[in-house]
Amino acid sequence: MTRALLAGLVVVLGASLARAEPASDSSPIRAAEALPPPPATSLEQAYAAASRLVAARRHTESLPYFRRMIELLPEDDWSLRHDYANALQGASMEGRTVLGFAVRSTRSSFESIELMRRAMAELDRAQRLARSPRAAATVHLARARQLGAWGLPWNALSEARAAAAADGSWAQAALARRQWTRRISGPDFSPAPDADRGASAAGAARPSAPGSRPR
Repeated sequence: MTRALLAGLVVVLGASLARAEPASDSSPIRAAEALPPPPATSLEQAYAAASRLVAARRHTESLPYFRRMIELLPEDDWSLRHDYANALQGASMEGRTVLGFAVRSTRSSFESIELMRRAMAELDRAQRLARSPRAAATVHLARARQLGAWGLPWNALSEARAAAAADGSWAQAALARRQWTRRISGPDFSPAPDADRGASAAGAARPSAPGSRPR
């Protein structure tokens, strides 16, 4: 993750930051993260719980189970870091209902950006652990989706191009590169986040079994 990319994220969200208040300890995100899974939770149980919660779009609740899997795996795994990053990004945009109104689970932009920063850091770690072209391309595509959801389409295009370059045989990476190119060069281009365009904001897939993806 380059300093320029992090700086771009801060610039895009600068106006929100100027108005936001720091998140308090009563934040739903902080409360959920403060509750680790039971110490006796096995790798299989943590995986099952994380899978169920992510499928239900309860990303915040899944985070302690991802950390439990990371703790239990004897060897760091790129796919687990990739899925943890997706869950973190999903948590940064997760919603809840208060008195009948749909609101963000985060208390402020500060907290949302911190979750996104951590997601980017996990993807950086997954990139370093990737041992095959397909694994490297998968991480680039995840970063492209996350940056696009946060209103950084030019950076998303750069990552889609990197995915296609990392694995020239992967049709999905080539398609993503074409889609982002058309989106930016099209007549109805808008830098608005995907979430504001009616697309899915979470970008978090069901966790894969640790070690099940190509290395």
